[in-house]
This record gives sequence, structure tokens and C-alpha cells, in this order.
Amino acid sequence: MLAATGLPADAQERPQPASTPAQTRVGVGQPVAVVAANSDEAVVRVVLRDTDGEPSNEDLSTGLLVAAGQPGLVVRPGVVLLDKERVTATKGDFAVTLRVTGLFAFGESSASLLYKGRQVEVLRFSKVGLALKAANPPPYIAHEDHALMLSLENPSGFEYRTVRVRLRVADKDACRLEADAFPGLVPQGAAQAPSPAPGASSAPHPESAALSAAGDDPCKSHLAWNAFSVPRYAAMTLRVQPPAEWFVDPATGYLRSAKRNGLLTLRFEGGTGGLIHEQNLPIEVQFEPSPWSLSKTLARVGALLLAGAVLSLFLHVSVPNIKRKNLLKDQLTEAAKLTTTISSEVDSTLRVLLRVERLALDELRQSEWPISPSYAQCARRVEQALPTLKRRIDAVRRLDATLIRLKLATTQNPAPTRIEQIESYIASVSEVLKQDSLSEEEWVFLNQRLEAAQKLLREPTQAEKEAFEALLSGRWKAIKAHFQIDEPGKFHLSSNLTQRMSACVPDARLLPNADDLDGIKWIREVGPTRADLQLYALNLLWEFEFLLPTQAKDHWQKEQGELADLLATPVLDNLRKAKSLLRELAENVSEETVVEALQTGMADIAMDPAIPRPNQRIRFSVRFRDARLNTAAARGQVTCHWTFCDRRRWSLGRAMSRQLHRFGGWMVGMEAPVPEKPLGEQGWSVHHYVERDIKRSDISVRFSKASGKFIDLSPAAPPAGPVWHTQSEPVYRSRRSREGSQRFWIEMLQIGAALLVPLATLASQTVSEGSTGGSWWQLVVIGFASDTIKSILVGRQDPPAGSTP
Repeated sequence: MLAATGLPADAQERPQPASTPAQTRVGVGQPVAVVAANSDEAVVRVVLRDTDGEPSNEDLSTGLLVAAGQPGLVVRPGVVLLDKERVTATKGDFAVTLRVTGLFAFGESSASLLYKGRQVEVLRFSKVGLALKAANPPPYIAHEDHALMLSLENPSGFEYRTVRVRLRVADKDACRLEADAFPGLVPQGAAQAPSPAPGASSAPHPESAALSAAGDDPCKSHLAWNAFSVPRYAAMTLRVQPPAEWFVDPATGYLRSAKRNGLLTLRFEGGTGGLIHEQNLPIEVQFEPSPWSLSKTLARVGALLLAGAVLSLFLHVSVPNIKRKNLLKDQLTEAAKLTTTISSEVDSTLRVLLRVERLALDELRQSEWPISPSYAQCARRVEQALPTLKRRIDAVRRLDATLIRLKLATTQNPAPTRIEQIESYIASVSEVLKQDSLSEEEWVFLNQRLEAAQKLLREPTQAEKEAFEALLSGRWKAIKAHFQIDEPGKFHLSSNLTQRMSACVPDARLLPNADDLDGIKWIREVGPTRADLQLYALNLLWEFEFLLPTQAKDHWQKEQGELADLLATPVLDNLRKAKSLLRELAENVSEETVVEALQTGMADIAMDPAIPRPNQRIRFSVRFRDARLNTAAARGQVTCHWTFCDRRRWSLGRAMSRQLHRFGGWMVGMEAPVPEKPLGEQGWSVHHYVERDIKRSDISVRFSKASGKFIDLSPAAPPAGPVWHTQSEPVYRSRRSREGSQRFWIEMLQIGAALLVPLATLASQTVSEGSTGGSWWQLVVIGFASDTIKSILVGRQDPPAGSTP
């Protein structure tokens, strides 16, 4: 290769005498002419045979220069005849001395010598330059934090004063190579520019001008390349700090260990005519990034792979989980709407149980984050419990409808026997529904009892009427036999009954005739309902006879008049009061006894569990210290009124919502905040629950007599009022949300630990193999499609309940 220096002729380095080769006799069978690397000419001596006269310059020419290392070279060397001498042994043979110019090819080359257009000889040349020693072991290894050292040797007898060097790898040049210094040899590129004379203008140094023209690329001009000198037959070492770009894979843009081919360019200066001779030596280098750089690359690739895996997690797990969570929310919201339609006729235990179960499922639904793979287990638990909750809600709603119909039926003075049967069915259904879990047999029992109660509330069929008439007929026979009714209207009462009890004996015209032995005719005449009321009153009179002691005490004598008045008017309410009065007489506990126990502080409030938590069923009850009062019938004469006022925790969102609604939020359809309204319940034992955002619950209890008048408890007994009449219970936060967050982070740590090995392996393979381009999205796609990472992140997901796998 040929290049012009652009320097003045006087600035060119002249060939040294030591570099001038001796005349070499070349030709077929002769030694090769050695050419200096900084020269393009050689002087050779050739014997021309069988010439037709003395040769001249015009008679001699050469063919194209043929070089094995440069097959595309098109150069015709010039030839100049310097001397000629006839060979004495032969007549037409001349020994000529020739100067051959234009020898630019490095390595072995040859050219045909033509005499008058006829080839007479083949000239062979060898332009060696410098040789690159092979690494031991090969190839050369370049470390990012160490200098790369290359070994060169000068195998020829030529001395080179100025050699400039550049190393190019991956289209990035390095021209600041440091070389060994030899005493007495100073390259021209390293010499200092002469200082200008005083008063004279200083001309810019050629190398400085070249550096200024190079701009940001210091290797743009060959004058900026480092120069060195090489003695004859000398070996030397080049040192270069590898640029960071050499360690970057061009295909991926990431640092990785790889073998790359480079080109070491040597430019020899000092030849005649200001020419520069360039020698290119191919080199293979193994580039090894530093552990820190490689770690950063692996971390970057791993982060992009992880981003793809997380995207896969979001699309394959999180999105289905979010949809699943919203679907469960809709189902639980629908269940909440159904529970709010249940009236207060249903026992508070059942109402609270349903709402607590729904809130527990909703809390379980929100206990896990849907982005987590484990949310599928949480959702599956909610889906498995939802059918049972819906089934229980349907049963309670049927019970509620039955109770409402029963309440309506009692206002129409129905048959007490049927009412007792219905109430017994309802009581058994309520007790079964209060259980936490029900077996299939219990569900069958529950449905049978509900159907039986609803059947009794409907208009009976003819067969049912006949069966009921037969029941009443049997009851009349038993009453007739007990009271020894020989004649209509004549009852043989017990001797210890007072005269007032005879007032409850019905008139003979209201009873079956003497010829109506079984009473069927009378039952059909007055109707089954009226007959049942009358017979029920007589049954209570019969029961009173059994309960009445032989030596009746004062309270027995006192209550006989009231009992007689109730039985004398056989309607449903009177019969119920009479039955309750019989229990009070038997237990010897009256309404006054219960009131006195309350006023003397002999009752306490019991709360179970003792520490209330959100979304938990809490049982409140008033318990007497005298155990027999807790089951006394007289306790039913006193009504216990509960009031619960739940105080919510302060929330910034709720406060802002309240203010926005106050200042016109209703215009855009904003819902008003739910006010803190007191909730009331009645009963000696009630159930209550608090929601998650409740801070405390203020509880107050009052009592009223059968007359409706409230009992004054505060002045009579100081222990009674301040202790349990009004109290405020703090609500402790649930631990489930905190535990759910802890489980999430533990699961993330487990997933991270499980991902560490496959993610590092995939990142290492991606970097080492260079199987992807330099775009970040390609690495994200690899992480997204990796089966190993996907199996760890996604795992096996359970389909929603009811879906087809």
C-alpha cells in the first residue's frame, strides 16, 4: 500500500547507509532480493542471455508485480539500467545491473523481466517489514484493567528510524501504543520542534497541526500515531490500554468474553520521494472484561430478563387474578345485598352470623395481593365457601319469610296447636342454622322443617283438615275423661282450686252435646280454630291442677284470679300469657324478682370473645348471678334493649369525601358518607359485629317492664349503673392483613431465591452466546418466553370455580 506524507522534501528522512542493500544477483535459481520496509526499490544484477546486441533502457521493461498477500495489486515496477557488462564466456550474454522501483507489496513478490517484449527472467523480491510474534499460548489475551502487550521483531538487516503504529479492533482505533526505546534511536515523530528565533513568527509543527485537524478522533491523522524506532534484528514489545469499546459485542452491545480479529497497521517513513509504506498485520485477541464490568452487564441483562418474566407474571397471573378478585367482589356484594333484606324477625345470631361470614370471606379475598401467584389459593378458598354462604343466606331468607307470615297469622287469632307446631319447626331450624358447619343430613332436616312450617301456614287440604279434626277429637276425649264431664257443662274440678277458677269453665252450650261422644260434630260446627282455642284453654286448666300444690301458698292463691281471667277468654295472646304464668308459678320467680335483681346490681354483661376484633361475631348477654334467673320464664316479662354505636377511625379519604359531598358532590353523583347511626337489638342475649374501620363501639343497655315502662337503675344501686349500664369497648385491629403482607414478602423472597440460579444462568448464556440483538425489548421477550422462569413465577394456576379446565 502507498501513502503520501504531505511533508516537504527536506523533512523526509533519508535512507541510512546501513539500509542500502548490496547488489543482489536474482533470477530463476538465484536468491530473493530483500527490500527495506521504508523503500520501494531494489538494485539487482541479472544475466541477459542470447541478446542480439547491447541492451539499453528502452529494451528493458517488467510485467505486473505479483504478490501472494495482495492478489488484487496492480503495479508495474519500473526498471532502470545502471550498468552492463558482456560475459566473456559467451557472445550474446550481458550481466546488467538494474534498479527496480515500485516494490510496494510486503511479503514475497515477483515480476517478469522483459527484453524487447520477451520474458527473459523472473525477478523475486521479499519486503519483510516487522513480524508479529505468536502468543504463547495463543491467542493474545486482553484484560479490561490491564495493558495489552504485543511482541514484534525485525527479521531483516534494515534499521527503521520512524515507524508509526495503530491497532484497530471492532472499528475502534488505538494509536497511543507505547514501544520499547533503544539508545541512540529517536523517532522523528517523538522529536521536539525547533524553537523559533527571537522576533520570528513561529510556524505550526506538522504533528500539532495534524492533531488539531483530527478533532475528537486522535487517530484520524497518521501523524498522531505513536512513533518508535527499531534496530536491525531487534525484538520489541508494544503496550496499549484497550478501549472499552473493544470488549463490547457489536451484535448485542453488551460486554462479554470473546475472540475478535484486529489489524495492526505499521507505517514506515523515511523512504525516497516522501512515500509512506504501510504494513497490515492481522491479529486475533481474546478480550476478557473485568469481573465488575461483567457483573454489571449480567445484572443489566438479568434485570431485563426479569422484567420480561415479571411481565409474563402480570399477564398470565396478575391479570386473571385481578379479574377473579373482582368477580368474587361482585358475588360478595350481591350476598351483602341479600343479607340486608333479612328483617329483625330473625334472631340476631343468624343475622350477624351471615354478615360476619360474608365479611370474613371478603377479608380473605383482600388478604393477598392479586399480583402474587399464591392468590389463586386464597381465591379458591373463597370460591369454595361462597356456595355454602349463599345456601345459608337462602335458608335464612326462607326462615325470615316464614316468620313474617307467622307474625301475620297470629294477628288473625289462629289455632294455637298449629302455631306451636310452626314455632317448634322454626326453633329447630334456627338452632341448626346457628352451627358453623352443616352436614348434608342437617341440610335435609332443615329443608324438611321449613317446608313443614310453610305447609302449616297455608290453607290446609281436606286430608289435613280431617287429620286435625281427629287430633282435636282425641284431645276432647282426654279432657272429658279427666274432668269427668257426664253432663254438658259439669266439670269436676280439684278441691284445692278456688271458686274463681270455675269462671274459666265454658258454658255447656259452647261444648259438645251429650250425644256427640267424640266431639267431631261440635268441632265441625264451631270450626277447628275455635275448637282448638277452647280445648287449649282446658288443657292449661288441667295442667294448673297438676302444678297446684295441695297446700297452696299465697302467690298461687293470688295468681289464680288472673289465670282464670286469661283462660275465660281463650284467644291466642291470653293463652300464651296463661302458659307463661304457669311457668312463673312453678318456678316461683316473678317479674318483680327479676327487676329487684337488676336494681340491686346482681347482673353483669358478658362478652364473648373478651377481645373484640373486626369482622368477628361477638355475643353480648346479661347474666344474673343467681343462676335460676337466667332460665326463668319471668325474665321474658322484662325486655332488654341494646344500643350499639360504632365509632369509625379517622380517615383522610372519608373526611375529604364528606367535605366534597357537602360542597356539591351530590351534583356529580357522589355518594354521601355512611353516618354513624346507633343500632338497636332486643334480647337477653344478642350478637353484634364491627367492621374493619371501627375504632370503638359504645354499648348501652336499658330494661323495660311488660307494661313498657323503663326501669330506673342508676340511683338504686351504684354498682349497677356505672359498671354495665353504659360502656365503651375498644376494637383491636385484625392481624390478617398484616399477616397477608408478611406472607407476600416471604413469597417474593422465596421466588427471588428460586429465580437466582436460572436467571443467572440465562443471563450468562445470553451474554456469552450473543444470541440476541442489542435492543432491550429483545431481552424482555426472552425473559417473557423463558419456560424455566415462567414455571417458577407462574406455576400451576387453578381455574376459577365452575370454569371448565
